Amino acid sequence: MYRISIDPGLEGTGLAIWSSYGTENDWRTMEPPTKVMNDIRSMHYTWEYRLIDICKQIDFEYAKICARGAVTHTYIEWPHYRTDPVGQTATARGDIYKLSALIGAIMQVASGKYDSMIGLIPVLDWKGQLPKPVVAKRCMELIDYKRHEKLAITSHGWDAVGIGLYAKGHRFST
Repeated sequence: MYRISIDPGLEGTGLAIWSSYGTENDWRTMEPPTKVMNDIRSMHYTWEYRLIDICKQIDFEYAKICARGAVTHTYIEWPHYRTDPVGQTATARGDIYKLSALIGAIMQVASGKYDSMIGLIPVLDWKGQLPKPVVAKRCMELIDYKRHEKLAITSHGWDAVGIGLYAKGHRFST
């Protein structure tokens, strides 16, 4: 049995795969993640084709995993609308809408094609305003990263791991 946590983004998407190594779908046995994809991205110029390409890559990973067992749950970071000038500029560019479209497309792959239950994890709930380096450090402590350096986790991958750890009940204090 598997669970997947995803940090979605059109400029880079992170994905963490958690396995129970058996028939039990026990979240407690799924730490640390068994595979992390750090930076799923597309070279397409338009955001619409980047979205499609990212979803094809995610679909490919789900197909490989589902050949070994079901992905019972998928946890995806849900964005927050920011009212500050940076957030307003991003909204004016349509970034929040594009990100929401990507999340919807990922949900369609995970749930529509692979029958995985979806959990949307609000970004402010799981990490608040913590910067990526702080999230990475806290994740490293929780998964004993020295023991699992082979995962070679970087930026978006750490957020995907953090989302999975949050879904498991770990809390990142701000």
